[in-house]
Amino acid sequence: MPKKYNNSVLLIILIVLIAGWFLTRFFKSERNKRNFKTDIVSVDTSSVKSLYLYPKTLNGQGIKFDKKDNQWQITFNDITDDADQDKIKSMLSQLISIKATRLAARSETKWEEFQLTDSLATRIEIIDKKGKKELDLLLGKFTYQQINPNMSSYNQNNIKGISYVRLNGENEIYAVDGFLNMAFNMDFKFWRNQQILKTKKNNITRLSFNYPADSGFVAMQKDSVWVIGNQPADPANFESYLTSLGFQSGSSFVDNYIPKGNADYQLIIDGNNMSQIIISGYRIDDQEVIINSSMNPDSYFSSTYDGVFSQIFKSREELVRDER
Repeated sequence: MPKKYNNSVLLIILIVLIAGWFLTRFFKSERNKRNFKTDIVSVDTSSVKSLYLYPKTLNGQGIKFDKKDNQWQITFNDITDDADQDKIKSMLSQLISIKATRLAARSETKWEEFQLTDSLATRIEIIDKKGKKELDLLLGKFTYQQINPNMSSYNQNNIKGISYVRLNGENEIYAVDGFLNMAFNMDFKFWRNQQILKTKKNNITRLSFNYPADSGFVAMQKDSVWVIGNQPADPANFESYLTSLGFQSGSSFVDNYIPKGNADYQLIIDGNNMSQIIISGYRIDDQEVIINSSMNPDSYFSSTYDGVFSQIFKSREELVRDER
């Protein structure tokens, strides 16, 4: 057989082998695309009764959420408290919006690589009103992807998050959009009701400050002007203070605290179209004070005197107009 003929045959065989390899890869890829499910989570949020969250940060310890009288409560160890209702709604909304963009792996051998083993993942279970487990989902690692590779720097507008998830009991690992583990891998206090004060400043008409040693005072609105005793309030300082009263929260919970007497500091807020709000402060020592609010009466928060305490309990001198 001529050498030239042999070379031609070998070349044809090589081309056929290469084409076969590419076709195999193509059809395998297409088969994976067709076979994986995009709707990983299928839950009717109106039927959810309980939710169990096992954040990676708590090393397997579970946080339980229970819906009672249309309100969510949260339990961890021996502590039960009101949950932050908005955060729970956001959590459920994120869960039901999860859509797989691709199948990342099919094998159990890949679980550790994608941080989807029991010890590496954040796990979420959802139980419906009939006691049926509607979801058992593990959230693994996440990665960043630059959307516009021509941009030299990273910012919020050109970074896309990709998370990896797995349904418990299944081998398949799915890639989904977003930073899910960052959103769900939170400790107990994050999900608790941290609210101390929430109101609309335009509704407030009277502020009563009850302080030790008769140092308290009353600020009230007269003909759209705020006065403190017989003195006008400083417009800029007082407006800033009213704005700060719109929302105040605490994260340093003091559980099982029982006040031993009357509050050392008290702010009573009255106004139009609102219920009276009472914020109380209990002095512990020269560094710490415990704060409680009628808007969240079962929770107590620790504060330093220059922390959230200073945002709520102002002195007379801070609010009156300097006439000098």
